[in-house]
Amino acid sequence: MPSILDQYGKPAQYRSSGYSLYADTQTGGLRQSRPHYDTDHARLLSRAKFRSLLSDSRLIHAQFSVVSSAAYQKATFVSSSGWAPIFTGQDKAFGERLLSALRPALARSTNKGFSFDRTQQTASQYMDVDGGFFKLLATDSRGFPVTQIIEAHRIGCRSNSDVVATGRYKGRRIQNGIIYSADGAELAYQFLGATAAGDRIVPAQSMLHCAEWTWHSENRPWPAIAYGMLDFYDSKEARGYQKIKNKIHSSLAVIETTPTGASINANSVPGAAAQDPAFGSSGMRTELLEGGMFRYLKANAGTDLKPFEAATPAGEWQDFDQTIVSSALQAMRWSPYMLDLSKLKGAGYRGFASIINKTIKDRHRLVCAYAMPELLFKVATLQARGDIPEHPEWDQLAFPQPAEFDVDPGHTQKLEEANARIGRTSIPRLIRKDGHAEPDVILRENAEWLSQRNALAAQYGLDPNELGTLSKPGDAYTMDERGDSATSSEDDDQED
Repeated sequence: MPSILDQYGKPAQYRSSGYSLYADTQTGGLRQSRPHYDTDHARLLSRAKFRSLLSDSRLIHAQFSVVSSAAYQKATFVSSSGWAPIFTGQDKAFGERLLSALRPALARSTNKGFSFDRTQQTASQYMDVDGGFFKLLATDSRGFPVTQIIEAHRIGCRSNSDVVATGRYKGRRIQNGIIYSADGAELAYQFLGATAAGDRIVPAQSMLHCAEWTWHSENRPWPAIAYGMLDFYDSKEARGYQKIKNKIHSSLAVIETTPTGASINANSVPGAAAQDPAFGSSGMRTELLEGGMFRYLKANAGTDLKPFEAATPAGEWQDFDQTIVSSALQAMRWSPYMLDLSKLKGAGYRGFASIINKTIKDRHRLVCAYAMPELLFKVATLQARGDIPEHPEWDQLAFPQPAEFDVDPGHTQKLEEANARIGRTSIPRLIRKDGHAEPDVILRENAEWLSQRNALAAQYGLDPNELGTLSKPGDAYTMDERGDSATSSEDDDQED
């Protein structure tokens, strides 16, 4: 009878013991060996590896235009509605006073003078490029709240020791600049100065570690770019070689094959030498002609003259390069279609818009998680200075949601208008979807415009509608709006 064969073609032997339920990559000899990652994520990233990862990520961002464009584009969409806070409490008078006192502190939010909204937009790029950053919440000499942004490379260790040697946290575990308690909570951070003498420990109560966490046991989360790092490097290097190839091909104009490898009609070619130099041992000779080049090849037969043409880079190479870049961008949590919307077809448009909006909102929630404590610190500091009175609603603040990305806004707007008319959605919800702070802001602007229009019309003796109206033929009106003789547009249609 035929037997079941093993990988070597021999009859397989059944054994009741000796095998694990899970046959991992180390079990057989058909696969290469793999490292073991069965420990806390914090222990999987050494000091040297973290610095190397950070350096590579910054280099790719600086020298690969696709990556820098994607990181900036994501940050722009996340911050499309700005970061001006909204008061959500009931006491509107206090809310106006609170926001008014906050404006100067937000206009110059950091110790270097960056505004609050610009700082939050930059925060999104820090997540992609550095894996995170730190916010030191402090006050200046006037007691005014300021934030110092500390970039990822400034928190670290000068040695490979994983134990704090001296000071308040002596004996505590330290890894990549973060000092931990026994249960893994972050207690403090080691700030690296220009020299060891400038190093200092900052308690966690004064610092926000802003990062896009993936695992609870992480120490310094990976930059988003790092997940596609190898693909980005491969594409960048391959593109460099293609550029060199294109330059060489672009410099060639004509290839002439002759029995001697020399130009037979050298004197008749404009710009060519009267006497051809000796044919070199390399088998070819080059001659310049008005910026292009003649390449001479030696042949045993007659003369052949033809223009040099090269279809490079080939379509197959471009498709392969695009595949690599697309997968790397998706690992970076961004879609390659955002950089070229022309590749989207048919029904995929709206499905794509839904996915990318979820990505934008997820990053917005992450940035908000660190922007809100910073904002409340500024409010509390201003209260301590006496700029803002004590009030139970002092922390009733929120940030506007980013405007939704839409590949077909005209179609969407018509659909939303129809849904609002039949009550499937509300006007306030549509206003928030556009990235505006609150619906009453829009209503107040409209009311102010109508009031100014009516006042100017009365001043110059004009009908207010002559200064502009939003109505159009066919719109329904009430009796009060058009007078006793007016009827609805539906009645007009019936009379006609």
